[in-house]
Amino acid sequence: MARTLSPGMADQRLYGRSVTDQGLTSALDRPGPPLGKAGLARAQVAFGERADGEGRVTETFAILTLSGWAKVLRPPKF
Repeated sequence: MARTLSPGMADQRLYGRSVTDQGLTSALDRPGPPLGKAGLARAQVAFGERADGEGRVTETFAILTLSGWAKVLRPPKF
């Protein structure tokens, strides 16, 4: 089953806060170096370039749910 979410945010910093608030920063394999002032400025410019008429940038996330079932090799003994 797949579900698609398309949240829109008007502030680029909210994306980072959202990930941090959910505790997902530790899910990264190898976190990169700190962004720095120049990197943050470039990110803000890129965010602004992608904004719609209301100043919001919309991202699309696909959530895929997988489930499985396996037959028990040995039936339980009663």
